[in-house]
Amino acid sequence: MRTMIETALAFVFLLFFTNTAYGSPASYCDASSGDICYSWAVPSSTTSSTSNSLYLRLEAPTDYQWIALGTGSRMTGSTMFVIYQDGSGNVTLSTRKGHGHNMPTYNRMSDVKLISGSGTSNKTMVANIHWSGATGIDLTGSNHWISAWKKGSPLDTTDASADFNEHDGTDSFSVDLSKASINGNANPFTNSSSTQKSDTAVSGTDGGGGEDHTGSIHGVIMAIVFLLGFPIGSVLMPIFGRWILHASWQIIAFIGMWVGFGVGKVAADRGGDWFHEPHVVLGTIVCILMIIQPVLGWIHHRNYVKHQRRTTVSHAHIWYGRGIMIVGIINGGIGLQLSGASTKLIAAYSVVGVIVSLIYTGGAVYKMVQIMTPEEWLNLIKANLAEILNPEIIDYVLIEENRPLKIAELLEAGCRIKILIADVHGYFDNLSVSFELIAPRCDYYQFVIKSLLRSTGVSIDRLEFVIGSSFQWSKDYIFDCRRMERITKVSAARKAGAEVVKQENDLFLSGLTYPIMQALDEEYLEVDAELGSIDQRKIFTFALENLHKVGYRKPGFLSIRVWIESLISEDIRSVPTQ
Repeated sequence: MRTMIETALAFVFLLFFTNTAYGSPASYCDASSGDICYSWAVPSSTTSSTSNSLYLRLEAPTDYQWIALGTGSRMTGSTMFVIYQDGSGNVTLSTRKGHGHNMPTYNRMSDVKLISGSGTSNKTMVANIHWSGATGIDLTGSNHWISAWKKGSPLDTTDASADFNEHDGTDSFSVDLSKASINGNANPFTNSSSTQKSDTAVSGTDGGGGEDHTGSIHGVIMAIVFLLGFPIGSVLMPIFGRWILHASWQIIAFIGMWVGFGVGKVAADRGGDWFHEPHVVLGTIVCILMIIQPVLGWIHHRNYVKHQRRTTVSHAHIWYGRGIMIVGIINGGIGLQLSGASTKLIAAYSVVGVIVSLIYTGGAVYKMVQIMTPEEWLNLIKANLAEILNPEIIDYVLIEENRPLKIAELLEAGCRIKILIADVHGYFDNLSVSFELIAPRCDYYQFVIKSLLRSTGVSIDRLEFVIGSSFQWSKDYIFDCRRMERITKVSAARKAGAEVVKQENDLFLSGLTYPIMQALDEEYLEVDAELGSIDQRKIFTFALENLHKVGYRKPGFLSIRVWIESLISEDIRSVPTQ
């Protein structure tokens, strides 16, 4: 009985006359391994005064190179406590300030110190810390905390500003410091042998502190999408000419981009970086803008099927996609810097990114200069034609001489086009129009044709207009007309112009001369082939059968399916007189 009374008196004496602390510190251990633990203790005097005293305990096996505990929900602006072995059985405490995902910089804090119980023992390193000026912390409520760690060889240094490698894993959680209050002001961890997790004070953990690879997974997915996925998909169409292959590939890459975005969102939330870092903001903008690209691609496809050529939307789809891809590649490098990746990894990514961008951009420029192969030129030129007379000359020009030859398609195929504004032809065929009235109409035709071609997005740099009277009044041309008349029967001339020239029972001689002039025009224009509507086929046949008889080569002709006035040999008579 006497012994029990003495024990009780001793307990009361210690409670009221010493600084020994009693209470329950809040504790948290990594749930995945259970070997990295943190504790918090708030002296009762702190909660009842203006004091901001806080005790911390960091504990981990010695096979960890370093461990860290930081305030807040993200690295930026966080006050961090990093510990590592000093090589002499003790630990070094390094107080640091967080700056995004860059290496935290050493920040000496005079109100932070190691206290008794710190050191290494039984393959465990422990740091008991007293932070006497814990500003920015709610000592009576819940606070966000982050942690990180790195396994490896010990640093064995007392240098508080020493450099160390990037973490292996991270964690984030909240601690209710109102449940960490202790009696007294003394070190609460003096007699602590181990730390146990407190489920009541700690909440909102992200999985127990296991290694967080979400950032790395995000980076790998996005690198594959922007360095390989989108660029490869963009060249499938010009290489294979199958839009379904191009569209399917790009849809897969598009879905992959959003998967990567989702993983990145999780990583940003865990690090507290959501819309706080340039990489996150720019990446979000890129992904949102990329939504427009499939829409442009679908409109381009619909227009191409309808018009069999690229339109303004086509070029917008192509160049908009190129721009977004390059911005995405650049943002990947910014992301590597944000993650604190090694210099070698950033350099390797940059080299690959530059190479991909140069190849892609260079390919686009090359395509603008050397648009397509001769076989592709042939396919484009022959599209939507009703008939080709003497096609061998066109094949020869394209394949043997490697020279490119329907207006918009021909220009896009790289051809040089001469459009004959045939004022003399029109004068001969329309007896009610004076030659002086035809001149302003020639200007009108040039303006309209140029405007129409520009509206399709086709360059007219290789387009040339030739006024018929500029050479058809020449001595040589008139003499050649007489030579052709010597070998042409009236019936043949009438037949040649039957569907183009106005014909009556008593036909004017000018109507018979019309086919002869058109046959000679190709030679005097110095072109390889003549384009016209199918109703001019008889004139084309007449030229094919007779030009070689006066010493000229057999020409080539392209006939358009739908009847239009020929732009190569324009018929002024079709213009109303009013």
